[in-house]
Amino acid sequence: MASFGRLVATPASATIDTTIALANLNFDFALFKVEPQSEFKGIGSSLSPIRRHEAENGPTHVTARKLGALFEPLLPSTTALAKAYGLRATEIIQKSKIKKAVQPSLGVFANHGGVDGTSIWAAATSGQGTIRVHLLACMLARIWEAAEATSIWVEIVEERKKDIASTFDSGGSANISAYMTSQQELTRDQLANWDASARAWLRAADDVEARRQKQLELILSNVNVSVNSKSKVWESVLAAWKSAMQAVDCLICGMPQQAQTGEIFLGLSAWHLYPNILVLGTLTTPVKLNDPLVHPAGLLTLGLQSDRTGQEDGVHWSLPLAHLRYYGDPIVRTRSVTKNGSRLTLAEFLQAILGALFESWGRQGKDNEASAKFLKALKTAVLLDSSHGTQMPEDCWLDILGTAASDFLACDPTQSGRYAQLHMLGRKYSEIILGKTLFPAFAFASTGAWFGLHTGQEATIKALRVIANQLPVEAENLFIRYRVENWECCSSQFEYATAKISTSNSSQMQQHFRWIHTGSDSSHLNKSRETIKNSQVRTKSLTETYTSIGELVQPLEDQVLYEENRGQRIHRRQPHRDSGEIEQRVFHSMSNKKQQKFQKGQHFHSDKHLYKLLFGDPHEAAIYIVYDCEYKSGPVRERYKEEATAQINAAHDRLSEGVGLSNITKILTHKTGGSNSKRELAKALSWVETGYIHCLKVISTLVRVYKALPHATIDVRILQEPFREQIWVPEPPKWLLLKQASPLDETLRSYPLTRQQCFSCIIKLESSQYSIEPEKLNTVLAVSTGDSIFVASPLLCDPIETGTVNAVQRIMGNVGRAGIALLVPPRSPKVKKLGIETWDLINQNNFDGNFEDCFANTSLHLSFTGASMPLDIGFTGNCDREVYILETVVSVHEAGQWVADLDVLGSLANRRLEHDLARKPSCTNDHWEWRHTDLPGRQLISLENWSEFLDRPDSGSIFKALGNWQARLAGAVLGLAQGHRVFVVQRDVCWKCVKDRLEKGFKSKVEPAAEPSLNTAVAGPVLSEAVTIIA
Repeated sequence: MASFGRLVATPASATIDTTIALANLNFDFALFKVEPQSEFKGIGSSLSPIRRHEAENGPTHVTARKLGALFEPLLPSTTALAKAYGLRATEIIQKSKIKKAVQPSLGVFANHGGVDGTSIWAAATSGQGTIRVHLLACMLARIWEAAEATSIWVEIVEERKKDIASTFDSGGSANISAYMTSQQELTRDQLANWDASARAWLRAADDVEARRQKQLELILSNVNVSVNSKSKVWESVLAAWKSAMQAVDCLICGMPQQAQTGEIFLGLSAWHLYPNILVLGTLTTPVKLNDPLVHPAGLLTLGLQSDRTGQEDGVHWSLPLAHLRYYGDPIVRTRSVTKNGSRLTLAEFLQAILGALFESWGRQGKDNEASAKFLKALKTAVLLDSSHGTQMPEDCWLDILGTAASDFLACDPTQSGRYAQLHMLGRKYSEIILGKTLFPAFAFASTGAWFGLHTGQEATIKALRVIANQLPVEAENLFIRYRVENWECCSSQFEYATAKISTSNSSQMQQHFRWIHTGSDSSHLNKSRETIKNSQVRTKSLTETYTSIGELVQPLEDQVLYEENRGQRIHRRQPHRDSGEIEQRVFHSMSNKKQQKFQKGQHFHSDKHLYKLLFGDPHEAAIYIVYDCEYKSGPVRERYKEEATAQINAAHDRLSEGVGLSNITKILTHKTGGSNSKRELAKALSWVETGYIHCLKVISTLVRVYKALPHATIDVRILQEPFREQIWVPEPPKWLLLKQASPLDETLRSYPLTRQQCFSCIIKLESSQYSIEPEKLNTVLAVSTGDSIFVASPLLCDPIETGTVNAVQRIMGNVGRAGIALLVPPRSPKVKKLGIETWDLINQNNFDGNFEDCFANTSLHLSFTGASMPLDIGFTGNCDREVYILETVVSVHEAGQWVADLDVLGSLANRRLEHDLARKPSCTNDHWEWRHTDLPGRQLISLENWSEFLDRPDSGSIFKALGNWQARLAGAVLGLAQGHRVFVVQRDVCWKCVKDRLEKGFKSKVEPAAEPSLNTAVAGPVLSEAVTIIA
């Protein structure tokens, strides 16, 4: 005969002999609710009515009770952890209420907004054992993807049921609640929703505890350990779960712990508890997190050594998942807290982009600080230039990157470590994010663009000296030649200056020299007295100017230093190469060895040195370098030329690295309000690759989208995919592809996106996995995922604002479903049919001109029909629906009674909606004299309840809901759905504009008749279509 075990009420209670038939008792204990611990009570009062009902009486409560009953007998008592977690959760949810207060008006989503504390409250009202199950949900959600975590839940529930059945069948004792639960079903959907609630909670809690959470993550990124080494899912999860709870409970009680494996780190990260940490390494570093919920003596000690040689970073966990797909062997997945569990704020995302940008600049971008200073200076110079003309476009990529650079430069020490990690992350994926460029720093580090940075003779010389100072060439082997205009003779001539500081042999002072034309050469015999006088005045003025800035001035006579053309060929390089045009020329020059005599005014005609152009424009200003000496001969001359050639090669090598960013920054920093920075930037960008510019525009586009979504986060893995290839990205414009000239504003401006493209962008950045064609999102009114509901803006604002707000807005919350839910309306929304019993509610009074709100009892509500369908994202074989369509009803109610269902987006897309009717400066005096009674052929009927609205006449009516955006939205949507022209107005309405718009709109829709119609002439065009005015 079979042997049956015994069921026990509790581990300590007396046993009850029973048979297997007892398991068939018709009692659903899962609906039983217990009094929560006092530490958790603040959570329940903060939940919306729908979430609280779900947690106390709905499916989530049933799931919590069943999981608690299954696993509680296996778990250690961790009273201190339960109390601390309850206090922390209450603290987080109270702080989040402050953030919720600054959200957009929730409207139809009011019951779904706020932090999702459903699973916590369900656990708290199901007993202490279930609280511990919620802690496991947070651990799994922290490190595993949603589908992976759900698969783990399915497997451990299945294994636990087998364990209970095996114990009972072998004659052992089994907890009665555990045994009865093992006979009941826990569906995959229930477990997925349990995981989704915990996952949403983690995101909201991370946002509230951002500072300490980032500090903890910074430490975890350097702790390369696995959670444990067990290879079976059930054993590994149970061991990690118990070990983490016991270790954290000890820390809270003040007992120091030493971390050997990763489960304790995973627990701390998932439960938002922060003990003080002692990091052992080359230097012992104490990290004070000062969590008041953890006893000061509860010190966690850890080392930074790695326990494996794999590629994973931080705390990682590897498991074979047998329930992830319908078919096939278990799939081994490895996840890391710092990689897979990490999400970036918009500010952090931009720091990673900075890292990618700097890496794309090659050697020029190796120094993060110098690169950031250049970006900041460039942005400042361009904006300063814009203040004198056309403003830069909003959210242009230069403004975005410049602001991010400023944030980095101004970060405090607690942020610097995090920013350094983000920069390294961006550098790692730079080529994927931005591609390659041959023109670092937007071509500003290239020769051609460099000369566009400065205008004027002195600015050019200053720039060339900055360049010369970075060359490994002796000062006496370089000089600058620059063109000056001789306005008296209507000609130009060259003058000379030192390129690097020389030391005077007599005084040992470091000074620059200038050699200028004094007009004292023999050619003065052919000049007029006035010209000679002007030359003398110029010489005196320049001498005083240069002396005032510490430069010595010497006369330059034409026969002393001049250019002699030897007929040698001019060699050209590719455009914008650092050495520019290389031109070999012969100069009669001063002897370097007799520089002191030259400074005294002596001239040496016999000493010939050969110079070649090293850098710059030989026709305007350039640096020249010596490469030969004609008065030397034989082996001495050859050795001289070899040394000179080595210097030239070294100089070219340095120039090939580009102009140093620090040098460019100096010039940009000294730009004045009259600068030409915008022109110079446009010139530089004309050389940058099309794909590179396109990537920058794409980045600025997604930043513009996310700026309208406060507290939304981005999956860090999005950095592993090229932005330019993502499905939501618009095609590059023709002018960009063909490298055609275009205004700078167009080059910097982000791309405009449709609402559908915004949703596609958000889904991609939220998940990093799912690319959905915007065309498939035409009817989507909202997307619910994690702790966010991304809502089409028309559902959250007055219809008069349509087209003036961002396409999509974010509400903190969710609709309580796992995965990514795409909310769509039914095909044919229903409208209430009036019965005869409403006759006493319909008055049809004439509008008296008073604007008021008669619809204070109107409200919008959200519900679900139960219909859903997976969206085609390609076959994966996975058990879970990752992205799906959820049929959603938006309905309008009056005093709790249903009036109609609405297709908000479909109706507002109708061209029969008019909303730009306020009085404007362009309205003439006769406009101001018009009243509602002046509309020809129309007597407006006042609508003061929904029965009157549904029974309104076609001739014209006015829906009185002043300042009540939800009622006005419902009225406009329903009016459009019924085929009326709808005019949305406010107190400042111009009735003449209404009349003009009525006539214009109607005439554009009426085909001209073959013959004049008597009826048309009498009635006028405005009598022939139904009109509803929303006021």
